[in-house]
Amino acid sequence: MALVRHMCGACGAEVQRADRRCGACGKDLEWDDASAPRGGTPRVMEQKRVKQAGERVRRRLEPWQVISFIAVGALVVFLGWLELSRDHGTELHTSAQPPPALATPMATAQVNLEPLEAAVAAQPNDAAAVLRLANALHDNGMVPRAIDQYRRYLALRPRDPDARVDLGICYDQMGMVDSVHAEKYFLQAVAEMETALKGTPNHQPAAFNLGIVNLHRGQLEESNAWLKKAVALNKSSELGMRAQQILQQHSFTP
Repeated sequence: MALVRHMCGACGAEVQRADRRCGACGKDLEWDDASAPRGGTPRVMEQKRVKQAGERVRRRLEPWQVISFIAVGALVVFLGWLELSRDHGTELHTSAQPPPALATPMATAQVNLEPLEAAVAAQPNDAAAVLRLANALHDNGMVPRAIDQYRRYLALRPRDPDARVDLGICYDQMGMVDSVHAEKYFLQAVAEMETALKGTPNHQPAAFNLGIVNLHRGQLEESNAWLKKAVALNKSSELGMRAQQILQQHSFTP
């Protein structure tokens, strides 16, 4: 014969058929015909046991545990705020853009000057040799020496607008590094580029670079006028698109 186990209907504790009161919870036991104490179905009793277990866990929660939970939550909030601050700082940093650069090619490596200097020394009136030396000096960052060679070349070929614009670029670069004589150099740059445009009115690099030089001078209205001329000459070219971008960033409003 199988052993029959009886459970308290209130707390689920095991009781004996002869018991009149539950030894675990103290509730009076009432026996029905099925010899089972009343108090609820097995599902309800299981739910009660889970609830009671949860209450015991909550009662055992120590003060140090509460403090730990609060500290962890505060740390998470702080790290989130720090990340947002870092992102915002990055945006501020990247929004500061350097002044627009002149339209001049950048050298990827230092040019060997010795053969170029030897060629000019051998034939001082060879305009092509002088121009090669001037360009190499400019590419190597030797701006004062490049100015001398560009002027020497333009004495031989005064109608070359490209070389005259390059000379103007050299003067602008001098103005950017010499704050004492900056205005003098900027005006020399403007004069050379305007001379290039007189001989070649549709010379887009001259118009574009006049916009940049005047922007460096702080003459925003005049800068915008030259940049708009560069766009009008050829808005689809690289210089035309660069001019449009600069106009969006540095637009003059009377």
